Amino acid sequence: STSYIRKEIYRISNLIPVALFFTRPRLLEMWFDLIISNLYASEVDFSMDADPDYNMVWVAAVIPNRDSGNIPTGHFYHLISQEAIQIVHHVRRELNRNSVLLVGINCGMLKPDTLLELFRKNQDRLFSSWTMRFRRLVYNKYVGDRRINLALQRYFSGMSPDYEIHQEPDEALFDLDTLESMTDESEYQVRYYHGHGNSRYDYIKIYAPRANRLSDLVPVLSDFGFTIEGDFTFPYRTAEFERFTYAFRVPPRPQVSDAHRRRIADAIEAALNEHTTCESVNQLVVDADLTARELNLLKAFCAFYFQIDKSFSRISLNQRLLAQPDFIRALTVYFHARLGPDASPKQEQAALAQCESSF
Repeated sequence: STSYIRKEIYRISNLIPVALFFTRPRLLEMWFDLIISNLYASEVDFSMDADPDYNMVWVAAVIPNRDSGNIPTGHFYHLISQEAIQIVHHVRRELNRNSVLLVGINCGMLKPDTLLELFRKNQDRLFSSWTMRFRRLVYNKYVGDRRINLALQRYFSGMSPDYEIHQEPDEALFDLDTLESMTDESEYQVRYYHGHGNSRYDYIKIYAPRANRLSDLVPVLSDFGFTIEGDFTFPYRTAEFERFTYAFRVPPRPQVSDAHRRRIADAIEAALNEHTTCESVNQLVVDADLTARELNLLKAFCAFYFQIDKSFSRISLNQRLLAQPDFIRALTVYFHARLGPDASPKQEQAALAQCESSF
């Protein structure tokens, strides 16, 4: 009825900063239409508008109360934090069976139209809860499979609640699938991730078949030259097993390619699984772009050199190696040219010349 709608408009108007009534009356009128027409909506509905006069973007949303009444705005706020922009007006309230969200965002160095376009590119999950997005990923993975409900139950009962705070749903699902593929006798697995968006960190994840002390893991990463700036432990427990994901924040290295990251992760894996020794010279995997196999070849060469010339200690020898990453890279190329199955005298001479010029 008309009286009911007026009553709801009055309630909503008390949630909105007073200045907006004087500066953006038409915008408010559109928002009211959106809110009133969706008071009993079963799906998320929202409106986003650029405001170049005030360098802002205004967002109004009506969100059904699901997932134990939580307002599913995690990705919305995550996107804002990534872009380092500021919320200056923020109101959210419960109305009937829905949540009403009113947000004014100062665009900072961005243009309002640019920020609006960013939101629109992500609008399919802008106001979706973490749980809703995770469930959707599982449905897509098990499409047509009768085990889908069992899989969802297993994931939700076994995963750490910290996943919802520190991980995106697709990252969490990858972690859980990796842990489920492991047995009690499995070796460690490692992934090295570039941070999302404007993140100030990269991440190294260690997947372990059993619980570990951080004091056993951190020194291994330190040998590769990484400074640990934060860590998270994500246990995954089921009736059959207990597995762990250890995530470490490290300073970003934007110059490192994806292929190089995979080689670094493989070398860390080798160290954790005792396929190579843990020592400071491991940092050459990062600085000189060595593979785990090339690192072991270099260590064997150094061990041989140490046997015939002990004028340097092992520590001083490692220090000199770390000071010459370009030479080490060229030396590795020379090893391949001389010892590889397809080696030729011409390739060996060219590699030797490059090695001498880089020293």
